[in-house]
Amino acid sequence: MIVSLSDIRTDRAGFAAIGMLASQLQNRRNEDVQIDCTNLNWMDANMASALGGLISLQSLNGLKFTFINLKQQIATILSKNGFLQNTAIDIHKTTIKYTTFDLSNAILFSEYTEQYLNTPNIPLMTDSVKVKFFEGLDEIFGNCAIHSQSPRGIHACGQIYPHKHSIVFTITDVGIGIPTLVRRQLNRDLSDETCIHLAMQEGFTTRSLDVPGGLGLKIVKQFVEKNGGKLIVVSQNGYWELSSQGLTASPILYPYPGTSVSIEIRTDDTNVYDMDEHIDLQSLF
Repeated sequence: MIVSLSDIRTDRAGFAAIGMLASQLQNRRNEDVQIDCTNLNWMDANMASALGGLISLQSLNGLKFTFINLKQQIATILSKNGFLQNTAIDIHKTTIKYTTFDLSNAILFSEYTEQYLNTPNIPLMTDSVKVKFFEGLDEIFGNCAIHSQSPRGIHACGQIYPHKHSIVFTITDVGIGIPTLVRRQLNRDLSDETCIHLAMQEGFTTRSLDVPGGLGLKIVKQFVEKNGGKLIVVSQNGYWELSSQGLTASPILYPYPGTSVSIEIRTDDTNVYDMDEHIDLQSLF
């Protein structure tokens, strides 16, 4: 079986491309699958998280994957971050390694984010804000581990873009998704993007609604709002994005089988983040 793949950027179209791949694999069992990358001219390295999650999920159906017609530039990127088996040396130290975590690997995930994200590249934060920021990432992992029911763990990957002055980090589970959980607990017929939007509101903590990553997402959301970065949450047919351009929530044509969260941090931000002056994180608890 041959399936096709088009450009994968960290945006609505990129997640739709992975969703389209998922739709091509629907109801297939015990086959060798060749992913034709003829039309894949660009792939954001961090999106290996979402693509890897899908491939891992489909392997449960006995599907075995190989990439064909993969351009050398993309192959090099995916080799540097460990997504492809043929590894390449990351001379410039700009990759955040593609890593799959068992749902019980919270400590390993915390060590991973500290290793790759607690670096001089990220904006200066007071100790209290830094602690809360990394607690937010841990909370995303922890809630996914508890509530997502992901049968293939949690997939993380990222990339440092020195010339763009940004770091992009993506964490993905292939579980039941935010919309399913929100509709189940509210007993309301809501669109997927509306469910994500509701889950992102301050009143919806994990204490009142068991949403994968719920509380941690809000912590990261407040940081991103001040930093001028970007936060993207994709789950099933819902796409939610917060950036300096504002907030958008819309459906995507092809659903993503799970939940994927992408965080973009501006590294040219010279603000020093202080708990009292910038981010009211205590209101989230």
